[in-house]
Amino acid sequence: MSTAAAIKTEFKGLSLPAKVPCRPVLTCLATVFSDLQALALSAGLALGMGHLTQGPASLATYGRLWPLVALFPAVYAMFGLYPGIAVNPVDELRRTFNATTLVCVILGMLGFVINRNEQYSPLVYGLGWIISVILIPLGRSLTRQLFASQSWWGHAVMVLGGRDAAGSLTRLLQKQPEIGLRPIVTIDETQDLENLDDAAWLSRFGVTHALIAQRGISRFRLTSLLKSHANLFPHVLIIPELGEFSSVALHTRDVGEFLALEFRNGLLMRGPQLVKRVIDVALCLAGGVLSLPLIVLIALLIKLDSRGPVFYGCTRIGKHRHRFRMWKFRSMFVNGDQLLTDYFEKRPGKITELEQTVKLKRDPRITRIGKFLRKTSLDELPQLWNILNGDMSLVGPRPILEVEVPKYGDQMALYSLVTPGLTGMWQVSGRNDCSYSDRLKLNSYYVRNWSPWLDLYLIARTVPVVLRRRGAY
Repeated sequence: MSTAAAIKTEFKGLSLPAKVPCRPVLTCLATVFSDLQALALSAGLALGMGHLTQGPASLATYGRLWPLVALFPAVYAMFGLYPGIAVNPVDELRRTFNATTLVCVILGMLGFVINRNEQYSPLVYGLGWIISVILIPLGRSLTRQLFASQSWWGHAVMVLGGRDAAGSLTRLLQKQPEIGLRPIVTIDETQDLENLDDAAWLSRFGVTHALIAQRGISRFRLTSLLKSHANLFPHVLIIPELGEFSSVALHTRDVGEFLALEFRNGLLMRGPQLVKRVIDVALCLAGGVLSLPLIVLIALLIKLDSRGPVFYGCTRIGKHRHRFRMWKFRSMFVNGDQLLTDYFEKRPGKITELEQTVKLKRDPRITRIGKFLRKTSLDELPQLWNILNGDMSLVGPRPILEVEVPKYGDQMALYSLVTPGLTGMWQVSGRNDCSYSDRLKLNSYYVRNWSPWLDLYLIARTVPVVLRRRGAY
């Protein structure tokens, strides 16, 4: 019996196609096309802004540089950005920024050398760079949303491991096709795999990647699998049992003849901490100035809607368990405690909801303007002051109340390592629609894998989440 036939017999619920529809070349071309489209749009916007501020520019002058645009996909390929499969989005953002910056510098130097008599505008170059480092990641994200559901997207993979671990990994990959790893066959490693030495079925089914789920596999068994089967696949990925760590925080090292895994905690490194603070202050000042008219308008609406102060401050726990006063626009009636008591007398079952999530979906204490402020997250604008004051950051776990400390348990030590934030993993992952345990896991992931790039990624994701008002109440 051939290997493929053996797999069909062993896994009756699995239907292997006669030919795998995945087309990695098409996936790569779609990503390249997205990058070129974003670059063209960036150039057009930069020239347009340059025209408005500095007068008309000669298109022929800049047109001479178009052949050099080929440098972008070439350098992106060197940075491992093609075909863009199974890349952590935060790492992709970092690589894209570095590669784009490098090419823009090269283009600037070449433009000066090739056309010394031409007058190039530094403003146009600078705008083109800024716009492109924003549009290229957005274009890639949109490309994945558009094409991830197509049968040709990604690479065909075989998942190997203990039945539970391999099944969980397969379901994850099927649920998130944007990752680009399409499971074609799932094999329980406890079964007889000797026939895998006959790799004829691999070329037939187009499997180029093997994923080994390490959970439940001993070190000796894993070594045996790698020695006997790794040479059958161009790419072998081992999924280790590392919990909440991601590739962003993980680095490989050689210690003599041994392989070592290094985990970097950026929150304890002075350089990255300084970068985080600079980003906080710069974006906070810019956001505060731009939103000043809105802040005045909201303050006026609050005063017109109900009696009481414009701002509301409550004590929260921050970094190193430091207690500080967190500010918000007032969104509740001043007699909120009495309203809540009356509400619980009529609906005693709602007490459990408040205890579990620390929030109510239909809170009787919230004012009319307060409902709008909470839905749009505008009630949190005054926290820009907390950020400038250093009590909070733009990104981080949400500041918690004293009553929430017991819910954190042994995770409290991890939470206290980081400055709480205005937005973060929880906010972009559903907010109040997430369970409290999921919130703790997201906070833990953030602390363990923090980097300035993760902050920028979460800030970018916050915008569409706020606009969709997902999980806000």
